[in-house]
Amino acid sequence: MNIIWWVLRPFYWLGLLPVIAVFLIACAHFSRDTEVSLGIMAIALVYFGLGYLLFSVAPRYFKSRLDRMVEKAKMTGFNPSHEVVSVMFNRYVGFDAAAKKALYVDVNLNSATLIDFDQVSSWELVPDKSPLLLFKLVTRVPNLHEIGVRIKANQFGAWKSDMHTLFG
Repeated sequence: MNIIWWVLRPFYWLGLLPVIAVFLIACAHFSRDTEVSLGIMAIALVYFGLGYLLFSVAPRYFKSRLDRMVEKAKMTGFNPSHEVVSVMFNRYVGFDAAAKKALYVDVNLNSATLIDFDQVSSWELVPDKSPLLLFKLVTRVPNLHEIGVRIKANQFGAWKSDMHTLFG
């Protein structure tokens, strides 16, 4: 669902300028044709309301769902020293260095999985030209062979050193 949300955002911005222009024209011609102007203004206000939902309410909702699942795991004693959150894909990976466990949460699958460090086969940071790079964690857990989470490119060095510290 998050991906649909991210795809809709640019389309909303593209449509916003014509909607604002039509809304202002309808306001200027309100005295000439009230009935048509009211209809146009109502449709424009609905469009503005959808924008509020798209840019304000939806991100908080998606983030809160992910945070609730992570908090449930933290209540069981999981204490992460390193965390990465991919709000776009509804994923979280946290590493508890003291307990030598990793927590993977995927809201889309409604799953939270604790993984022992010895079940992690390898990890990789895949840089590309985008502002986000891919952090891959390859495990020996059935049905969860590869975990991918996007992180900011400016955190590449910090994550690389942290993963070397945790896994060698």
